[in-house]
Amino acid sequence: MTLELTCLLPLSSAPQLLPGADTTETRRHAELCLLDRIGSWELNTEQHYRVTCYISWSPCYDCARELAAFLGANSHLSLRVFASRIHTLHGYKTGLRQLQAAGAQIDIMAYKEFEYCWETFVDHQGAAFPSWDDLDKHSEDLSKELKGILQNQEN
Repeated sequence: MTLELTCLLPLSSAPQLLPGADTTETRRHAELCLLDRIGSWELNTEQHYRVTCYISWSPCYDCARELAAFLGANSHLSLRVFASRIHTLHGYKTGLRQLQAAGAQIDIMAYKEFEYCWETFVDHQGAAFPSWDDLDKHSEDLSKELKGILQNQEN
């Protein structure tokens, strides 16, 4: 049996969820705060856990490397990352490939994931998800780009 753990990785908008995430005090990326948080959960290593994260940007090279190392040391965890955009600073493609090689599933958020985040994590007070023009096309284009990166194809 696998237990599902779902989280939204905030930047500074909701520091109560993951303290230290991109605040002026520590300037840590949300992924590293997530690793701290998972460590504090004291999860049973005899149980399998699937952690699904929703994040604005795909992990940078350093965070992807840290996540990959964490997965390698914690075989009782699997990770699925939904990102709304692809981080494009130095080494990002290598980092994403390393993270995938460590067993993580990396995907681009589509309408379904954006709506899920809206319904689950936002105090929307009953308002419908405010989609935007070309969301589906934008998500499709980014998904193709990510697929090319993960298959080690240059754009």
